[in-house]
Amino acid sequence: MKQVGCTMDYSSCIFTICDKMNKDYGALFSKPCYTLHTPSSLAEPLNEEKVNKISYIGNLGYSRHLQLKSIGKALKDLKIQGAPDCIDVYSAESRPEILELMTEENGICFHGQISYDEVKKVMGESLAVIHTESFNESIASSVRYSVSTKIADSLASGTCILAYGPRDIASMSYLIDNDAAFCITDESELDGKLTELLSDSNKREK
Repeated sequence: MKQVGCTMDYSSCIFTICDKMNKDYGALFSKPCYTLHTPSSLAEPLNEEKVNKISYIGNLGYSRHLQLKSIGKALKDLKIQGAPDCIDVYSAESRPEILELMTEENGICFHGQISYDEVKKVMGESLAVIHTESFNESIASSVRYSVSTKIADSLASGTCILAYGPRDIASMSYLIDNDAAFCITDESELDGKLTELLSDSNKREK
């Protein structure tokens, strides 16, 4: 930390990847901070015809697979009329201890890795795309300044984002502060909020 402090002494400003880091680093190092948000390559919302699916695309590290399992099982158990009964998960993940939980019994249909063109198609046709981070305190601390690169594309796609995780992680607080996703920040609210999301197309559109 002493070396970091010395480096900051030579700096006139700090560029950060999220507003939370901007605020915390500005206070810690007494330097002006500027947030550089991850951009999207999508020039306009995707216009794919919607199908009956909720999708997760991306990395399953940091116990995200356990978060998806919770969502998948809740979705399967709720049996909401007309709603999908599983999450479609697209990931390059290959670790056996993670893949063994990616089952229909847990409300998950695992599809493996897909190309970026396929990512855009899945995003565009989904009722909602999922962003999630773990409620585990040590993991949450490790990713507190993390902002998934998929968030930018998810926002630009025009598809509703279902965000599930702790309020004080940068990605979650960004989505909450900008009213940019359907956010669930408490595990006890998962069933009720999922029902609300899937039963109200106006909420998803908003």
